[in-house]
Amino acid sequence: MARIAAATVWLTMVLGCASPGRGLPLADRVVPCPCKVEGLARLPEQHTRLVVTLDRDRSTSRFHPGAFVTYRLFDPETDPVAGNQCAYDRGGRLISAGPAAGTPDLVSPERSVIGHWLLDVRPFRRLGWMEYHRRGWAPVSRSDCL
Repeated sequence: MARIAAATVWLTMVLGCASPGRGLPLADRVVPCPCKVEGLARLPEQHTRLVVTLDRDRSTSRFHPGAFVTYRLFDPETDPVAGNQCAYDRGGRLISAGPAAGTPDLVSPERSVIGHWLLDVRPFRRLGWMEYHRRGWAPVSRSDCL
């Protein structure tokens, strides 16, 4: 954890990855994933600066086995640093639990690829998905998806 704290300080100073909502849980800092993949197209109506990007197939299969496709959501008005990842099955339904589920990002790759790797990818690899979810990176989706 000391390395994560040191990386956070470094990113804040060097890359400008300071987030005013840093004390808030990630679930309160990101745009929730829609229940169906088609819902992604409607999100910009509510979040006008939202950036939606498709993850590469290779990273989806490597980090979220069982997911068909993953998308990243970054809205600088919701949080200037954090983002969310949404994972969907072959039928376009949100995967909201387990190893295939997407996870919120302390640092969105849209904001800083290096910051994302240090503060999101490295802990995910080191902890494994269950402990990673337990420590605050649990999937963030609309409550009516469950």
